[in-house]
Parts: sequence; C-alpha cells; structure tokens
Amino acid sequence: MYCMNLESRIITDLKPNANPKRAEHDRGYLNSQFPTTGAPMPAIRKVTKQLVEDLSSEHSHTQIRTLVHQTWKSTQAHDVMTVCLLSFSSRKPQNTLSDWRLLKSWAPKIDNWAHSDMLSDVYADLLDRLCNNHPQPLLEKEGSRWQELYETFLAWNDHPHPWKRRLSLTSLLYYSAMRKKPLPANNILPLVKKRLGDDHFYVQRAVGWTLRECGNLYPNPTEAFIKKHLLDLSSIAFSTATEKWDKQYKKALVQKRKRERRR
Repeated sequence: MYCMNLESRIITDLKPNANPKRAEHDRGYLNSQFPTTGAPMPAIRKVTKQLVEDLSSEHSHTQIRTLVHQTWKSTQAHDVMTVCLLSFSSRKPQNTLSDWRLLKSWAPKIDNWAHSDMLSDVYADLLDRLCNNHPQPLLEKEGSRWQELYETFLAWNDHPHPWKRRLSLTSLLYYSAMRKKPLPANNILPLVKKRLGDDHFYVQRAVGWTLRECGNLYPNPTEAFIKKHLLDLSSIAFSTATEKWDKQYKKALVQKRKRERRR
C-alpha cells in the first residue's frame, strides 16, 4: 500500500503540477540543496490535504506522525519536505508536546527560509498554546509546560547551525497577530540581543522580524530596545524592525545612525 512509501505517493500526486522552468527558478530563489518539482503552493497544499484525509481514514495520528517523520528524514526532495511540514501545520490546534519532541529533531535538516518559516509557524503555535503568559521570566517558573520549548530555543540561539539560530527567534512569535498568549517581552528581547551581531543574512532578517512582531505587542519596551541598540542593529534588521513606524520618526533615527557611524 502507498503508506509503505509515502514519498513516492507525494511525488506521483505532484507530478501533474510539476513545472521544470519554475523548479529552476525556485531552487535559486530558495537557495536550497533540495530540488523542487516546481509545483505551485496551492497544488502542494491540495495534495497535502488529500494525503492527510486518506491516511487519517485508516491510521491513528501516532502512526501517521511516525510515517511522516520517517519520510522527512529520508527524502531529498524539497516539495516532499514541504508536504511533511504542511501535514503538521494543518493540524496545529491538535499538536501536542509529543509532536514537539519529534518536530524539534527536524530543525537540523532546514536549509532555506521557506521551510524555516513553516516550522516556525508550527513551533510558535505550540508555544502559544502551552504558554500561560506569566509576567515573570520563564526560567523562574519551574515545571511550566512551555519551558521545554523555550529552553530549546535558548540553546539554539547560540547554535553553530544558522537555521537553528533563526528558528530560535522566529519561533517565539512568528506573526504576533496569531498569538493569544504570547511570551512576555523579557523572554523575547534577550534572545534578539544575543543575535544582533550575527553574520548570517537570514538570522539578521529574523532579528528584524522578531523586533517588528514584538513591537506590535509590546511597543514601549521594543522601541526602547531599538533605540538603545540603534548602532548595533544591521541595516537589514533595522529596516524590518521599523517598517511600520512613522516615516518622519524613522527618518530621524536613520540620520542619527549615519551621524554616529561617521564618528
């Protein structure tokens, strides 16, 4: 049965939507070692939805999770990995700590921003649903269910693998509008601070992204942080972090950055 070779099933289902010209473009755009079929995301989502429905009709989530995990570990196809990620994204309200303990082992295989963002989406949702929004720093709350996730992000924040460093930031909030019980600012900003000087482009994008989303929730401490570290922020991070700020106010800060850097 197809359950014995999930990768072949996915590739077969995507074949009618394969686009070699788009595949060549996507590989350069994503800068990934894993080749794509060139299938558009709506087609990949449709294949994922049907696959999950078919598997769910005969198997428990634990069985499906094991099968998807084995496929993620063995495949070298970008779109197959995308389907694996979307299978967990599609059931975000039902994902549990058991799912997290498997999914955190997926991080070492991440090598591009698209898969990083999909995994961050799932991680951030889990963190949000396990978080009780306590105002005290997380590590002072022994026994918290979300401590397990946060401590992993703390460890990844200094990891040699740049995509783990990126995940350590983008997984804290992903998009703030999606959060119901977000981490307090004092659990977010210290991780951002440690990555201000990171030399990886996509980690710098994550610095700016996380500051922007943190600012949506906690404008005062985030603005204070940005002003304090005005010269420490890269151009990429500063631009992303302040993209929603008043244009005149932002212009004044840009000019201040230029003046201070000339000294």
